[in-house]
Amino acid sequence: MFRKLIGPKYKNECDDESFGCSSTDEETREIYLIGAVSDEMASAVIPAVRHLDKTRGLVTFIISSTGGDVDAGLAIYDSIHLMRNRTVCYAYGTCMSMSALILQACDKRYLSPNCRFMVHNGVMTVDGSYNEGMSLTKEIKLLNDIYLDIMAKRATIPLSKIKRMCNETRFMSAEEAYQVGFIDGILEVPKRRK
Repeated sequence: MFRKLIGPKYKNECDDESFGCSSTDEETREIYLIGAVSDEMASAVIPAVRHLDKTRGLVTFIISSTGGDVDAGLAIYDSIHLMRNRTVCYAYGTCMSMSALILQACDKRYLSPNCRFMVHNGVMTVDGSYNEGMSLTKEIKLLNDIYLDIMAKRATIPLSKIKRMCNETRFMSAEEAYQVGFIDGILEVPKRRK
């Protein structure tokens, strides 16, 4: 289920089932989070974060993800948020749901010009007894409140507006995400080398 090869300087963990992938470039101190946020992604990202945090230097995260598992996303968020080193994150393509939350852990947050950003309330399916369903309902509310609080910490709009956005599942352009404070900037197209 795991592939561990992308050349000598990369350590790579890919989950074939969820199409989530994480790889680390120790030389440039970059960690890539591509695809679905999953337990497999967390099991690759958290050790990479801890390894790179043992030495001084900026750690860069690259995200392209439509989101995924809440528990795995919170674990990745906490591991990045608790780092001693400065962090920056660049998102390309999509930064949605749990990956939008992971982005918030970084000191500086940037989207590519055409990256799509999305926030929404959590999704849950229940397969069990009435009591299990009631317990899961309480848990999803708690997790949703954690998601909202994290998204609101650095936003420039009040929590009440973020709740409304999540209730309707809000898709945003990079510019719209910047306007509400979910990111610090939009990557600029560099001048091409001749």
